[in-house]
Amino acid sequence: MNSKVVVLMGMSAVGKDRIRKILEEEYYGYTNIVSYTSRPMRENEIEGKDYFFVSKKEFEDMIDNNEMIEYRNYETNWYGNTDTWFYGVKKFELQEGVNYVIVIDLMGAESIINYFGRENCILIYLAAKDKIREKRAKERGSFDEKEWNRRMLADYKDFSFANLQCFMNRHKFWEIENNIYGEFALTEIAYVIDFIRQGRLY
Repeated sequence: MNSKVVVLMGMSAVGKDRIRKILEEEYYGYTNIVSYTSRPMRENEIEGKDYFFVSKKEFEDMIDNNEMIEYRNYETNWYGNTDTWFYGVKKFELQEGVNYVIVIDLMGAESIINYFGRENCILIYLAAKDKIREKRAKERGSFDEKEWNRRMLADYKDFSFANLQCFMNRHKFWEIENNIYGEFALTEIAYVIDFIRQGRLY
């Protein structure tokens, strides 16, 4: 199969979604694997493009019907209200000759690899300094300090040195730093990722 899935991983606000959108543009033509979530839609997000936004009940029904490749849930504090948000990817088959991109965490990446096959997945880990990530999060709207602090703690747990080392021992992945502001830097990263997908960087 000529199809490849570029798996973008990394902590909050490292630029995963923006790079994913650049890879989707006409020049690259990647197809986004749109995840499902039960969390509220954020400012500037688009239904069916950023996520499929469903109710908690609808998400739980998909789990019960064995429709998910992977899913996880997070305890949140959103503007003073505690809640549980679900995220996950619904099962589907890759189309011949189509290149895909997905934004996901380490545990989700394991499920994607197992479902589509390691030979069909290209793993990219994006990183950025904490202060830069927080500044970006504040600039994109709907910033809630308590929720950001929760996400920071969750990131440190999910992407701990031990977890990354364990993941690295099982899979080859590329690590790319994204500490530079501006669309040019993001476009350059997307360009490098496409080179990797073509097997032109080793």
